[in-house]
Amino acid sequence: MLEVRKIDANHTEFWDLYIEAFPEAERLTRKEMLDDENGCRRTYGYYDNDTFIGLTVLLETDEAVVLQYFATKKALRSQGYGKQILDILKHMYPDKLLFLEI
Repeated sequence: MLEVRKIDANHTEFWDLYIEAFPEAERLTRKEMLDDENGCRRTYGYYDNDTFIGLTVLLETDEAVVLQYFATKKALRSQGYGKQILDILKHMYPDKLLFLEI
C-alpha cells in the first residue's frame, strides 16, 4: 500500500516530477503553487517504501475535489501506481465529487 504525504512545491522530487510531467504552458510557477491564498490547494506525494512514486495537486471545495495535476514517475508507469493513487483519493474524500482536470 502506498503512503501519502502532504508536501509542498519546494520538495525536490515533487518539483522535478512536476517540471518533467507537464508542459511549461500548463504549469503554475513555484510561487503560484505555494501562494494558496484561498487555502484550498492540497499537494501530496506518494511513496512506496520511501521511494517517491508520484504527485497530485488538488483544489478542494466543500462539495468537490479537482485533481489539477496528477503524475507518476516515468520509470514507474504502467505498474498500477496511478490506480492506487486514485483509490487513495477516493478513500480520502469519500463524500466529495472527484474531478480530473485534463
